[in-house]
Amino acid sequence: MNLESTINQIVANDQTHAKWLNTLSMMENSGARKISASEHPTKVNLIILKHAAEEARHAFYLKKQLSKLNHTGCEDYTYKNLLAPVQSYQYLHRLDTHLSRYIQEKLNLSGYELRYAAYLLVTYAIEVRADSSVSYTHLTLPTIYSV
Repeated sequence: MNLESTINQIVANDQTHAKWLNTLSMMENSGARKISASEHPTKVNLIILKHAAEEARHAFYLKKQLSKLNHTGCEDYTYKNLLAPVQSYQYLHRLDTHLSRYIQEKLNLSGYELRYAAYLLVTYAIEVRADSSVSYTHLTLPTIYSV
């Protein structure tokens, strides 16, 4: 099954579509929280603040789109309101854990330096993966996603 047919199958059912949007919102929110957790307690820079705010805004926007669907539930991020809940919750955590261990072993960093280095590598890994993914320009998404 290719990406386009998978997405079409998800959005064909409002309940599944709502869980998908809620799952994406949860993952964006988790990213915002992880970014904030990586911040130095006093030496916070604009780049990290902006990135955390963007991830939180994405989570909000995705959650807001739920009101356009005819569905029940999805008021929170409990398992029953998500698609692939275990994998979705573990995605960022596992990536962060593996990269933190790698940084600790190779660079012997700890504390804030470790958290900041892990933030940079996790962000880089996600952006590289996004850039190297299939082109989505040929997909026609439902009008629900219009701004």
